[in-house]
Amino acid sequence: MRIAVGGFGLQGLVAIPFFKVVEDLKIEVKILATGIAGFYAILRENFGEDEAIRRILVLVNKFKEELWVVDRAGICEGKRLKRWKKRAVKYCVDLSLKRGRKNYEEVDEILSGVKKMENVHIEYLNLEEYKVKLYSGDPIEGAKISIAFPGIFPPYKGKIASTTYLSQIPLEMMNEGEIVINNLRDPSLCKNSTADELLSQSAELRAIMYAKTLMKSKNLRSVKVKQILWREFLKDNLYFTDEVYSEIKKGLKEVMHV
Repeated sequence: MRIAVGGFGLQGLVAIPFFKVVEDLKIEVKILATGIAGFYAILRENFGEDEAIRRILVLVNKFKEELWVVDRAGICEGKRLKRWKKRAVKYCVDLSLKRGRKNYEEVDEILSGVKKMENVHIEYLNLEEYKVKLYSGDPIEGAKISIAFPGIFPPYKGKIASTTYLSQIPLEMMNEGEIVINNLRDPSLCKNSTADELLSQSAELRAIMYAKTLMKSKNLRSVKVKQILWREFLKDNLYFTDEVYSEIKKGLKEVMHV
């Protein structure tokens, strides 16, 4: 059985309660992943839950400023977070001078000791061929491909980007009847006030509509999960709640009839 798990930016942390549910229910699955979810999936396969959580929180905190701006946390959580606008302007200035603010070598220490990715396939977009593909080769390369977020990192090897910007969740390679953890962001929370914010909203809405179209056309079984909010993460380093765990467990049991 294959299950798709991903999500835009911080939403990829849904992989933490997802894998805990899979373990609790003793389900054997293959994972199609992208973004932070794919990075975590590879860490967990190599080091187990506790060490994988520790490392993924290092990753999120290391790139917190970039992820915060890309996620539009300042306008998409029902209210503007303090200092968001200042950080967003600085980010845009930096980005205008280069293809990405960060380089992939900055995650090498986090990936130290990674040796396998047997049950994880990473969905990615080849920018030269404009084709969505799955990667299952070298695990360190797979983890870097998973977080090839345009605007934070340059295209991996000059031609690869994460599909989080295409559909938020890795859906392109899914087959009829397979399961998807549906943690699409809620655009109604975004309080846009400028032209650039409206343009960003438009791009995200296209990605969300494409994801919904794929889920419907492929007749995928969906497990709906609520949005993870930055203001909660910044306050507590919250990576998941009991409520999210319960949502996933209930949803999986329903769609799998277990």
